Amino acid sequence: MITVRHGRWAWGLVLALFLGLPGVAVAVEFQLKSDTLFRFFERETGAGDERQAIPAYEYLQLDIGPAAAPGLSFHAYGWGRLDLADDDYFEDDTAGELLYGYLEYKAREAGFNARLGRQYIFEGVANEAVDGLRLSADLGPWFNASLYGGQPVALDSENGRDGDSIYGGRLGHRLSGWYDIGVSWKQVDNDDDLAEKMLGIDLGLYLPKGVSLYGFSSRNLETDGWGEHSYELRFRLAGVELRPYFQQFQFEDQFGTGANSASPFRFLAETGEEIQVLGIDATWRGGESWDFGAKIKNYDYDQRDETSNYYALL
Repeated sequence: MITVRHGRWAWGLVLALFLGLPGVAVAVEFQLKSDTLFRFFERETGAGDERQAIPAYEYLQLDIGPAAAPGLSFHAYGWGRLDLADDDYFEDDTAGELLYGYLEYKAREAGFNARLGRQYIFEGVANEAVDGLRLSADLGPWFNASLYGGQPVALDSENGRDGDSIYGGRLGHRLSGWYDIGVSWKQVDNDDDLAEKMLGIDLGLYLPKGVSLYGFSSRNLETDGWGEHSYELRFRLAGVELRPYFQQFQFEDQFGTGANSASPFRFLAETGEEIQVLGIDATWRGGESWDFGAKIKNYDYDQRDETSNYYALL
């Protein structure tokens, strides 16, 4: 199998758009990036036939917006594939997907941000691709909030999109230089049936002498149990960066998601397994060009009634 990368190019253009107001002009940046890949291979099918495939892949990224951060902008990224061999190797000779494509508005005041379209949502317990609207803003110097709603992209191929929805948000409280805590929530419906309902708590605590504590816990509101606890410390000792951590996953609550048939790990909910992980990462930066590191992990399984260890040098 041969993979050829061809035609990587990018260019930018700054335009002056006059809005019709005296003396007002807005600089707009336009950038288009393209990656084209050609692959050549042959495969033997289950029937013993040999089929040739020459797929050409195109990846396009488009960004249009003001040169300064505040203002209105547009961002899109997607891919497409065409099999030049036309030998029925793929189910369809052509394929493609818009990974994201959204309008975004950033205000100068109050940290207000609005995004409309296909986008990725990372809001505490949420890690989703959504077709919809997301809003976020500061609520004074110590609080911030975000809300989102729309349709989950992952359920697009599950009996159509009728009755599919996702919505949630996060409320955060911070004290600059000391801590940042947040409570998040999301609900996903698949064909009008509850697919997922989760609550999340995240924490960032910044202690003296460069010591930091980060944590995240998620609770499944459908099964009424804690699915995940993940907490870690970060600090330096004698020039070595250390990251000890603790993780616990309860599969029934982590992956037990009702009608969410798009989850590739839903079968794990039936195992009743629970895992506790203790570990530490150590990194010594020897200079600008190289690092030296080590990783140690201990896995403790409940149902399998055994432990395993992981060691690595980097």
